[in-house]
Amino acid sequence: MNPKRNYWRDLKCKPGSDREQLRSAYRAIARATHADAHQGSNEHRESFEAAVGAWKVLGDDQKRLEWWLERQAWLKDCGAIECTGCGSAIKIGDGIGIQRCPLCKTEVADSKSAADSDTMRARLYQPLADSGRRIGAQLVDATEIEAERLGRELVTESGKLLGQLILRGFSAARRRLRGQ
Repeated sequence: MNPKRNYWRDLKCKPGSDREQLRSAYRAIARATHADAHQGSNEHRESFEAAVGAWKVLGDDQKRLEWWLERQAWLKDCGAIECTGCGSAIKIGDGIGIQRCPLCKTEVADSKSAADSDTMRARLYQPLADSGRRIGAQLVDATEIEAERLGRELVTESGKLLGQLILRGFSAARRRLRGQ
């Protein structure tokens, strides 16, 4: 286990992904990059080996915890924090507080405003205990189809509200012009 290695990125998963998501990602990468899929070519060997290594660590709860604790110690020594969106190590400049991850554009906060390690550990392992899917920090008990439908409804409602606000703005502007 290498605390400097971002196993989340090797499996193309977000930090805190549950075991089923990790397994699915591992199997997809293994199928796509295995030498047998490319007539014995070693072209994708590095990606395949990275995915196998990541699955060995993240797929085993004990190894995952050991790696996470080692990674947190390494991040602390480096003065960096882990991005919650992609798992990359990010060093935040003094006095900046919050900035965006250069890879995934997730907002990350400096270690002074970040949660303590017990909270981080709970957030890392909470998906293993919960059912449903995580969207940001909220647990949503919905299938992908339901989530897609809810997303469309949200966009539709937002569009209606925006339209109403624009009409009110035009009405107010017209009243001002008539009054002058």
